[in-house]
Amino acid sequence: MWVAPAYIALLAQRHAVPAADWRDGPEALLKSIETHRPHYVFLSEYHPRDTIRDEAWRVGLAAMSGRGTVVHARHGPEGRLSAVLVRLMAESAP
Repeated sequence: MWVAPAYIALLAQRHAVPAADWRDGPEALLKSIETHRPHYVFLSEYHPRDTIRDEAWRVGLAAMSGRGTVVHARHGPEGRLSAVLVRLMAESAP
């Protein structure tokens, strides 16, 4: 995997935490965020184990709506949003 230097700097001193299963809905994802208190959440339209449906993407977007600041957004070839990096609000992170 190739990553840009800014991505490496962003991940310095940070650890991944497990996310809830998207099939449990946005509420489960929000509960996972409350439990683990990450600083950032990355959402991508691409799901490595399900490249046909976009339900996981839509659940993630619903859960993150209004919960933080988008610090990076990527758009696909058709111009639609395909990935976002969200910095969570202070009350959501340590």
